[in-house]
Amino acid sequence: MTTVSADHVRRDDFLAKPVNKHELLARVHSLIRLKQFTDELDNAEAVLSSLALSIEAKDPYTEGHCDRLSKYSIAVAERLGLPKNLRVAFAAAAWFTTSANWLSRSTSF
Repeated sequence: MTTVSADHVRRDDFLAKPVNKHELLARVHSLIRLKQFTDELDNAEAVLSSLALSIEAKDPYTEGHCDRLSKYSIAVAERLGLPKNLRVAFAAAAWFTTSANWLSRSTSF
């Protein structure tokens, strides 16, 4: 059996031994809430993406614009030397900013 030192493993949190049952339950509940929140964000992203793509597809001049803008944003972020997680955020922000703009102009409430 191989033992891995904690220094070599990516770690987010530690529990001191002996494990306190109440502390463990609080952390598990917190992680469950975090998972539910990220699932809700994923669902919202999927809905916005579908709406934006359907609006984008109606006009041959705007078709593919969100994807092109996303690629340009990644190129700018790479040129700036930003780390990967910020390059992804740049691309998402560009995509959703354009999508939100189109959605606000093409839907009436």
